[in-house]
Amino acid sequence: MLLQKAPKNSLAFLLDAAKGDAFETTFEKELMKRLQRGVELLFSDSFRKGIEYIRGTGFGFTPSGDDFICGLLLGLRVAERIYGVNLSSTCAEIYEASIGDNLISNAFLACAKEGAVFEKIRSLGPCAIR
Repeated sequence: MLLQKAPKNSLAFLLDAAKGDAFETTFEKELMKRLQRGVELLFSDSFRKGIEYIRGTGFGFTPSGDDFICGLLLGLRVAERIYGVNLSSTCAEIYEASIGDNLISNAFLACAKEGAVFEKIRSLGPCAIR
């Protein structure tokens, strides 16, 4: 369902390579490559470098790369609840690397770092945060 409803030029190509076909111009293709490289670095031993690649990158009022980082931070907060581990230092490091020039993105990132979410996310169930 997520992939079917994903808007054009979203980061859905990270889950389904065929979604990358929506990136048509040279700029869009280079953007896609940068985001792919950032995610590869993020999930390797260079996660800070990956965050720096992704930060501020993408389409939208809050760039899709910043939205991805917010999702990562929220996912880590959920993992804390599920597995009973403390990932606050990892979240803080990701947050520090993700701060950019977009004040709205920075506010969302700060909330995600703390696990603060709006009601629709909170209502997802017992492992939802705050």
